[in-house]
Amino acid sequence: MIGKISTMLTLIMFLITTFNCHSHKVAIPQWLQQHRQQRLAQFKNENKQLNKQNYTILLGNSITEGFPVETYFVDQPVLNRGIVADHSGIEGNGILQRLKVSVFDCKASKVFLMIGINDLADKIFTPGQIANGVKLIVQKIQQFDPNIKIYLQSALPTAGKYTYLNKMVLEFNQYLKKTADELKLTYIDLYPHFVNYTGEMQAQLGRDGLHLTDEGYKIWYQLILPYLGDK
Repeated sequence: MIGKISTMLTLIMFLITTFNCHSHKVAIPQWLQQHRQQRLAQFKNENKQLNKQNYTILLGNSITEGFPVETYFVDQPVLNRGIVADHSGIEGNGILQRLKVSVFDCKASKVFLMIGINDLADKIFTPGQIANGVKLIVQKIQQFDPNIKIYLQSALPTAGKYTYLNKMVLEFNQYLKKTADELKLTYIDLYPHFVNYTGEMQAQLGRDGLHLTDEGYKIWYQLILPYLGDK
């Protein structure tokens, strides 16, 4: 009961702040809406066929969707629940709205969450507000099942036409670290393993300054691998 009250208070404060600062939502192109619906339908079909317990969920946006699970997690119960262009959901369409099909119906034991870069790019919410949205995601999962281990992953540096996001990424990651500390989560700081001396994503790790190459996914896999065996 205390946990539910705490989450409700967090949501109320977040909504008050958001209402005072912003009054519009992000328009979603038709093809993205269709892709999202296709992915959600795919998740539902996969959930019906799950025959194991203790699945690990990779939860996020296009960077996560591009993670080649079949290549890196051979014979491991890992589900990719990334969706292209996805957001935290604080603007009304994102992970907050799809937790049931993405996590709750998946017999999950671990969730590796990376989200926020698209929220930052929209410039509707501040890094702190987006981090509060991530906090709501975590709290909803904890309310559903407090035994699910949640790993909060930092946002990655960007490059090229996305370089303008890097200042916000650094600020956002600071808030994420505080959120992880507050909620006693494991924080996986991916950022320093992808950044170069200019503060941008290393060229060989990103194919367009935002999305990852095979080498980028290999590094990401190696960084989360030690946590896959956590009990």
